[in-house]
Amino acid sequence: MYRLIISMLPILIFGTAIPAQDFAPFVIPVDQSPESELVFDYQPLNESDRLTAKGEDFISNEGKAIRIWGVNMSFGACFPSHSDAERLAKRLAGAGINSVRLHHMDSAKWPRGIWDNSGTKFHPEALDRLDYFIDQLAECGIYSNINLHVGKEHSTDLNIAAPKSYDLRYDKMISIFTPEIIEAQKRYARALLTHKNKYRGVRYADDYAIGFVEITNENSLFMWSAAATLPNLPEYYAKLLQNQYNHWLKTKYTSDHELVQAWLSQSVPLENNILLNSELSNVQNNQVKNWMLEQHDQARATISSTTWKDKECIEIKPENIDGISWHLQFNQRDLKIEVGKPYTVSFYAAAAKPREVSLSVMENHADWQNLGLAQTVKLDKSWNLYRYNFIAKQNDKNARIGFIFGKDDTEFYLANIIMQPGVEYKMSENESLENMSVELYKDIESPTRTVDRMMFYAETEKSYFDGMYKYIKEELGCRANVTGTIVFGPLGLWAQSNMDYIDSHAYWKHPNFPGKPWDSGNWIIQQQAMSDFPQGSTLAELSSERLAGKPYTVSEYNHPAPLDSQAECVPMIASWAARQDWNGVWLYTYSHSNEQWDRNYINSYFDVDTNPAKWGFVRFGASAFRSFALKEYKTPRKFELEQNESPMLESLAKTHARHDRNMKALFKPDIVSEMEGLDSWHDGVYIVSDGSCGVYAGNMASLSESENSTFKFKIDSPGSAVISINPLTGNSKYLITACGRSENVDMIFSDNRNTVGKNWGSGPAQIESVKGYLEFKELNLRNWKCYALYPDGTIREEVKIEKNKILLDPKHETMWYLLQKNK
Repeated sequence: MYRLIISMLPILIFGTAIPAQDFAPFVIPVDQSPESELVFDYQPLNESDRLTAKGEDFISNEGKAIRIWGVNMSFGACFPSHSDAERLAKRLAGAGINSVRLHHMDSAKWPRGIWDNSGTKFHPEALDRLDYFIDQLAECGIYSNINLHVGKEHSTDLNIAAPKSYDLRYDKMISIFTPEIIEAQKRYARALLTHKNKYRGVRYADDYAIGFVEITNENSLFMWSAAATLPNLPEYYAKLLQNQYNHWLKTKYTSDHELVQAWLSQSVPLENNILLNSELSNVQNNQVKNWMLEQHDQARATISSTTWKDKECIEIKPENIDGISWHLQFNQRDLKIEVGKPYTVSFYAAAAKPREVSLSVMENHADWQNLGLAQTVKLDKSWNLYRYNFIAKQNDKNARIGFIFGKDDTEFYLANIIMQPGVEYKMSENESLENMSVELYKDIESPTRTVDRMMFYAETEKSYFDGMYKYIKEELGCRANVTGTIVFGPLGLWAQSNMDYIDSHAYWKHPNFPGKPWDSGNWIIQQQAMSDFPQGSTLAELSSERLAGKPYTVSEYNHPAPLDSQAECVPMIASWAARQDWNGVWLYTYSHSNEQWDRNYINSYFDVDTNPAKWGFVRFGASAFRSFALKEYKTPRKFELEQNESPMLESLAKTHARHDRNMKALFKPDIVSEMEGLDSWHDGVYIVSDGSCGVYAGNMASLSESENSTFKFKIDSPGSAVISINPLTGNSKYLITACGRSENVDMIFSDNRNTVGKNWGSGPAQIESVKGYLEFKELNLRNWKCYALYPDGTIREEVKIEKNKILLDPKHETMWYLLQKNK
C-alpha cells in the first residue's frame, strides 16, 4: 500500500497558486447512460482469456498479448453488496478497466476486512460478497488480482513477541525470515486460494478470472525503513536473524581466522580531520562559525553554546517544525570527497529526551545525491560517542556533512564533530563464528562485511519468495500469475527474479504526516507538478526497475489530491507505460469504502472514483495503453540479470551498497534524454504524441502555438492544464479530455496550498475548465462535428469548429469533447 515518504532535498519550491479561471461541477456518475459516447466494449471472460506470463508479455490462451489497465479496491471496497458489485463492474468495464487489485482484505475485521470477530476465520458475508464481486467482474471482462499478505499481523495471533515498532507494522520484514509467520502466511494462502467460489463453481486457484496473486505487499529486507529498523529489532527477531546469519557465514568461511582476514584487511590509516571548527566554538547570531543552520519555509531553530551534563557543546533547539525533516539542517559545506576512499565520522551527541536525527554526507549542489553516508542516529539523555564510516560513491569538490532534524521539536546537543579520511575496522572481543556470536551490524564495518550481510539478506529474501511461490503454484495448484512484492533496488529485484512478473509502486508527492502517521488533520503535500521535474519523476524511477525477460507492472500509482496538478496522474502514467511497453498499471485506489459509491465529492488523497481529474482520464488510458493507441518506444529500458551465481550476487550487493535502491543510477543516459526526439519533456511541459493519440501536460503558457506532426494547439487558460486526445472508434471518433485543477466546493487550503487538513469541502466535485483551441493538422474537419459531453458521457451541446480548430471553452462546463465524422 501507500507509505510515508520523507524527502531530503535541500530546496522546496511551492507552486504558486494560479487563480481559477472557471470552475464547473463535473460529477461522473456510477451508472453511465446507455447513450454514453465513451463506453469501452467488453465481453465476459472465458477460458480462452486465461493469462500466462510468457517472455515479456501476458498472453491469453488464444495467444494474444494483453495489457492490464486496472484499479485497486482497498479495505472495505473489496466487499461491495451484490447490487453494488453489479454496478461497479459495469462502470469499471465501461471505462476500459480490465483488472481490479483486491488490496488490504486481510488487514481488518468485517466490514473493513475479511476476518470475523475472532480475527482467525473468514467472515461469511465478507467471503460471500467477495465471491460475487469476483464473479461480476469476470462477467464484465475484468481480471481479479488477489493480494495475500498485506496487513495481517500474524505475530500477534501467534503470540511470538508482537513488534510494537511502527516500521514493523503488518509484520514488515520479520515475515520474511520468521518460520512461524511464514507458515501462517501459507495457511492463509491455502484457506483463500483453495476456497471454492460458490457463484463460479471453481476454486480461486483454478479460476481464469483470477489473473494475478501477490505474495506480500511492499515488504523487503531492503525496503525504505530497513536500514534503520533491522539493526534495532525486538530481541526475539534479532536473535533469530543473527542465528540465521551465523549459519550463513559458516557456509562461506571455514574459520574465524578466514573471516577476520576478509573483514579487517581493508583498514586504511586515519588521516587528519577535514572539518573546520570541529569543537563548534564561536556561536553568534544563531550560527556556528564554518557551519550552517538551514531553515526552510516556516521551519525555525536556534543554536547556542551551553553545557549539558558537564560537557561543553552546542544546543540545537527546533522552534517551529512542519514535519519535513530536511527543512531544518545543520551542516558544513565545501568538502572535498574522493571516490572509493573510506571516511570515518565521529561525534558526541545527546538529547533532552529520546529522539532521532539523520546524518548524511551528500552533494551540496543539484542533484543533491547522497555520497555514501545516510544514517539514522538515535539519541537519548546520555552523552554517547557515535562513529560511522563510509566509502565515497563519487568525486565531489563541494560536498556537505549534515544533521537533518526537522521532524521532532526536541532539543539536542552536539560536540566534537570529526571527519577523517581512512578507517580502522575492528571486531568485538566476543564475536566468533565458532560460538555463533558474529553481530549483524557494527557502526564501523568494512565493505566486505557490509556486502556479506547484504548477500545474506538477499539470499534469505529470495528463499522466502521462491518458497512461497512454489507453495502457491505447486502445492496449491494456483494457475494465476504470481509475483512476490515490489522492487527494492538491485538486490530486491534479484530476489524477485523467479516470479512470473515484476511489480513496482510509485506516488508523486505522497502526503507527509508531521505528527502521528495518517493523522487526517495534520498532513502536508508538496505542491509541485511532476511535469516540472522530468529527471526526478516517478516515471523515470519506474522505468529503471524492469527486468529483461519478465512482464512488468505498476500495481499502485497516484498523484494525490489536492495537488493542483493531479490531472497529470492518469494520462502521464498511461502514456509513459505505453511508450515503455509495460504490461500492467493499477491506479491506487478506486475506493477504501463499500458505502460511498455515489458520493459527489473528492474525499481523500487517493480515491479516484469520484475525482474527475483522475477518473475523467481513465478512458484515455484505456485507449492509449490497454488498446495500444500509443506505440512503444523503440528500445524500452530493461535491467539485465545474469545467471543466479555467487559472483553475480556479490556484484549486485556492491552495486546496491553504492546506490542503495536508486536503480536510475545504473543507467546512462537518463531515460528522459533517451526519449527526446520521439517525445518532449522540458520547460515544465510533458508531451507524448503518436498518430492520433497524445498527451500535453504542464505549463500551457509556454506552449503558445505549440505543434508537432499531428496536433497544433494554444491554451489561453488556465496556466497549467492537461490535454489528452485518443481515438474511440477507428479514425472516425476521438475523445478530447481537458482539465486544470480539480477541487470540491468550499475546500479550504492553507496559505501555501500544501494542505486542506480535514477541510475537504463538499460536493459537487469541480473541474477547472480549459479555454483555447486544438487542431488536428492532418485531418480536415469540414465533415466533422464536435460536441461537449455531460459527465454521464452523453452529448450536451455542439462545439464550434472554426478554420479547422476545435474551440475549447469554459462555457461548455465540461472536460470531455467528442469529435466525430459525419455519417
